Amino acid sequence: YVRAYSYSMVGFAARCLYLGEMLDEANAALAENAQHYLDNPLDINDRDSFHWHAGIVMRLIEMYGTHGSKHAGRISKETETLALKPIWEYVKKVSSLAKADHKKSKTWHIYLSENHHAMSFTVCWQFSKIAKDKSEYKELKYDDGGTAAQHYKAWNDYFVTYCLERARKSPCIEMMSDGYNSTLIKGFYNFYDFGDPQVKRSAGMLLDLYFAYWAQEQINGVSGGGKSRVYFLKGLKQDRSHGNAPLAWLYFGIGNQPPVYGHDMNAALSDYRPPAVVADIALDVKGR
Repeated sequence: YVRAYSYSMVGFAARCLYLGEMLDEANAALAENAQHYLDNPLDINDRDSFHWHAGIVMRLIEMYGTHGSKHAGRISKETETLALKPIWEYVKKVSSLAKADHKKSKTWHIYLSENHHAMSFTVCWQFSKIAKDKSEYKELKYDDGGTAAQHYKAWNDYFVTYCLERARKSPCIEMMSDGYNSTLIKGFYNFYDFGDPQVKRSAGMLLDLYFAYWAQEQINGVSGGGKSRVYFLKGLKQDRSHGNAPLAWLYFGIGNQPPVYGHDMNAALSDYRPPAVVADIALDVKGR
């Protein structure tokens, strides 16, 4: 169970890369994290460790890698190559065109649990996006026989349907479950920042809907209303450093500034912001 270790590595690297400081140490952290999984391949298949942080690694590559959109080259080519290797080992087994089919399931065939399902397909989508244009990956076949380009198209179509279905029926199965919901959405920021126009639009609208739903149910940042998958006394205790609390502070100034934690790197580094009407719902209690 190495999730906390990986979060500490990617959180440290993200701060360095964002600030443009200690870049050698940032690269070393990403390299060390990747090497751990290559040396301990069973951890790649651990659902409580790997897909939690892999999307954050790819976000850092998208922003600071050799072709980064923010500051290209802050992640070296060697580090980028190494960091993608364990992710390939994960997606070639886990991603499949059958899982990405949405015509029959309408995206309601959930693997594992809701938040795990979302983290997994987010990682599968983003790796295919990066890999389809990389010489070392674009011709490789996944275990199902598909290529990165085929998987990328399939997951694009899947995600657009996923967002529409949640808008129609419910944003969350794990309803108002503070920790699970914040984990569910953390990969959606990558669709928003790095997806094609239709994917970006769908991700933005789903995040808008999620935060509008959260805003009208919360009291000073604490989720109210009906809930599902909330365990015993945890339902009465608001953890102000995890769950939606960091996002409440980031977007609406509710609560205290949280510690910088790997879990929330996608949100912290994303261009996404809730629209003003959602902030008004969250903050204007009387008007609400």
